[in-house]
Amino acid sequence: MRLGGAAQAFAATVTNNATTTVTWMVNGVAGGNSTTGTIDTSGNYRPPAAIPNPNTVTVTATSTADTTKQASATVTLQNPVPTVSAVTPTLIPAGAFTLTVNGTRFVQGAKVMFGGQALLTTYVSASQLTATGTATAQASTVTVTVVNPDPGTVTSADYAVSVISGTPAVSYNAAVRFLEQTTFGPTPSLIAHVQVVGFDAFLNEQFAAPVTTLPFDINTVQNGTVQNFFYSNAIAGQNQLRQRMAFALGQIFVVSGLKITSNSTTPSYNGLAAWQQMLEQDAFDNYAKLLRDATLSPVMGNYLDMANNDKPSNGKNPNENYAREVLQLFSIGLYDLNPDGTLKTDTSGQPINSYDQDVVEGYAHLFTGWTYPLKAGATQQKHNPQYYGGPMVVVETNHDTSAKEILGGVTLPAGQSSSVDLDAGLAAIANHPNVGPFICKQLIQRLVKSNPSAAYVKRVSDVFANNGSGARGDLRAVTRAILLDAEARAGDDGTAATADAGHLREPALYITSVMRALNATTDGTRLVSYGSNMGQNILYPSSVFNYFHPNYVIDGTNMVGPEFELLGPSTAIARANFVADLTLSTISGQAVDYSSWTALAADPNKLMDALNGLFLHGQMSSTMRDAILTAVNAVPSNQPDTRAKQALYLVLTSPQYQTQQ
Repeated sequence: MRLGGAAQAFAATVTNNATTTVTWMVNGVAGGNSTTGTIDTSGNYRPPAAIPNPNTVTVTATSTADTTKQASATVTLQNPVPTVSAVTPTLIPAGAFTLTVNGTRFVQGAKVMFGGQALLTTYVSASQLTATGTATAQASTVTVTVVNPDPGTVTSADYAVSVISGTPAVSYNAAVRFLEQTTFGPTPSLIAHVQVVGFDAFLNEQFAAPVTTLPFDINTVQNGTVQNFFYSNAIAGQNQLRQRMAFALGQIFVVSGLKITSNSTTPSYNGLAAWQQMLEQDAFDNYAKLLRDATLSPVMGNYLDMANNDKPSNGKNPNENYAREVLQLFSIGLYDLNPDGTLKTDTSGQPINSYDQDVVEGYAHLFTGWTYPLKAGATQQKHNPQYYGGPMVVVETNHDTSAKEILGGVTLPAGQSSSVDLDAGLAAIANHPNVGPFICKQLIQRLVKSNPSAAYVKRVSDVFANNGSGARGDLRAVTRAILLDAEARAGDDGTAATADAGHLREPALYITSVMRALNATTDGTRLVSYGSNMGQNILYPSSVFNYFHPNYVIDGTNMVGPEFELLGPSTAIARANFVADLTLSTISGQAVDYSSWTALAADPNKLMDALNGLFLHGQMSSTMRDAILTAVNAVPSNQPDTRAKQALYLVLTSPQYQTQQ
């Protein structure tokens, strides 16, 4: 058996005697010892910390009733399987280099392998090795592994590092900032990758990343499973930017599990899963397509009552919910906007309404006639039962064919089919001049900063209006424009953040960024409740206005801070409790390897440098550093794990980390 693995269970059966108990021994010693391994009264053998010589031991069970009766088994002990949790640096210049490899279960004689070649390796401890070598590859990815020696030679899983010649495309700190805006949190390996390939190439890679493949049967999955998967995929999924954009768009085009539920009596296509897939699919497509897909989604049809919304009858007019919210929240807003997102005003300085009640009523009548998609084998009805397995379908006899007023002062003529009316109505929305500034400003807020300048909004809005090839509403071009804009990249050079920079990490992003930075694995189950305690029950916003309002002003300031609407005494404590449970205790379903941080704890200054880089892209204040150093130095040096976790807790709960700059 291998050291470091699970205990080996042995069993012994005594026959022809009323007393069936046995005494367990290792190499003739009852219960064993630290050299040969120990065995408990139930027969569970645990190997020693180091391989004995010879590397075989004998486990014996002796009848307590008759000591002449015994049986033995030989156990061959082999070195444990090593794990590599971190390699420093992850970006290696061509030529001579030195690596620090952190992990677990390293033994004397272990070798660090670099692209399959053994390096000159120094054993520091069971959790750290150093190695030297020479790199000749250019702009390439090389795998680092650790091989424990015989007996039982075994190799760790691969850990990727990058080798470059010359200067990296971007600095370490700039890569961290960029990944904070484009992913659910930076990781050491992604930071090194962005340093090598640069921002533009990374965006192209992410644009090409496929839509998430769900690991469950979408026809029967329950909403809770979708919530769990949101977190596990955000933390481990490779299509990070697509997920971030889907998350951002889902906070503009809002539905909620408070109303969208699985059918408990008949297996039902899960609404939240279907909605999430639609958002990912359209994240880099065209706004007009997203608007249409959202409009005809049975999830949205259920949530805002467009499904089974019929033409006027018996004095009852069509429901106006979707008509009102698609205008107010999903497209143009309440007032006319300039291309830079500022309000247009009339001659008396008052804002100008972008639509009136007649337009709302026109769209309410336009959206009549649609019902849920038909389940396989079912018969089409006037109102199909709730089902989410495709876009809504129309029943023409339920559609209002009267004339309708829509945006732009246009009146659709009477007698048109539902599809013709729908096409005209959605085109009027998608082409309204408000859409660019209204949508783009909110996307900037979700990805980069809460208070973008008017000039920043206009630059991105101009790309929405024309992607450079004459296309309007290109969300891929908009995403690129948002992330590569000079205002987004301000601070990459290490200059201090301005007062209007960044935004508070909303609960979901706070959770995922911490988990990703700590290389954690998760099934997502407990994270849902932590997010809810912080004020964000993922996929369950309390209203169509999202978890928070885009124009929420922070108390006592003139600064917009949407996420601060969720921050109060109880939710602030919930944030600290999450980090405390993760770093100072345990959270079931989550696994975090702290060995790379523990290995640095002997030198608190090196530990602080590493924390400052990964979590604060080099912007830790001297006051904060001094305070944390004092706390770390108060922990005895022979408690490196406690030191590391104390430092992590203080950094991760700090206002400077919780506010992404």
